[in-house]
Amino acid sequence: VAEPVAALTRGAGQLAFGPSSDGFGFQNDASGTGPDEKNVSGITTDSARAVLGDAAVCKPGIDPCSPTEKAKTWIDESNKLGKYGQCFGMAAALVGFQGDADAGFSGPAAAQTLESQPVLQRALATWQASQDTVEVERARQTHTANDAVTALTAAFKNPQAGQLMMTIANKDPKTGQRTQGHALAPYGVFSLEGSDDKYIAVYDPNTPGSTAAVHIDSAANTWTYTAGSLTYDGKGDLQLVPLAALTNKPLIPDLDVDPPESVDN
Repeated sequence: VAEPVAALTRGAGQLAFGPSSDGFGFQNDASGTGPDEKNVSGITTDSARAVLGDAAVCKPGIDPCSPTEKAKTWIDESNKLGKYGQCFGMAAALVGFQGDADAGFSGPAAAQTLESQPVLQRALATWQASQDTVEVERARQTHTANDAVTALTAAFKNPQAGQLMMTIANKDPKTGQRTQGHALAPYGVFSLEGSDDKYIAVYDPNTPGSTAAVHIDSAANTWTYTAGSLTYDGKGDLQLVPLAALTNKPLIPDLDVDPPESVDN
């Protein structure tokens, strides 16, 4: 954003969250999440069972669990998509999970390291893959810029009612398809004195420890977010995902959709 977030004044609502103190201390790693790729643990049969349930994963009457072909496909495809990054998993594991759900790690997130922690690696891969389920696809809300501010402000005022993740993307001008998707964890709405514009403060898994913000042009009802050399913008395609959609297990695998839009592709 043009003005540093430090110069912004607090808006109507904000979560008790700070990227440097509560965000992960490591960067979103797009080097691969497969079990045999660079020693990073991906989804296994057991972690798939935790998301989808035994009935959706295991062949009936076989102990220990032997995954069905459909379950194998979901696991394999989820691990392949994880190569593009785990932004959705990292954002999901943070906001709204203060003791209400098992995020896959203990202690402050900022103190976590990804190396030599297969349990944490697998947890993030599992949260990442949770987006490729029927419930999450159905729960995904598409908002205009101003409506997203309204929805987030209401959520921040009542943290116990459940929080929202944000997924952003650009649109291919020829096909209209969403591309270069990314996931963020919003935690506050701010404004500048003398301006009607708003700023949604977000944790960005790609920039650990840094404060970032989605700029809302209230008059034009548009939004802009700059991440490094890449700029995201749009009018009516800011998407919010209720975290409750990820925590109500079991979920139903969705094998008929395009790669999740919040994958760093």
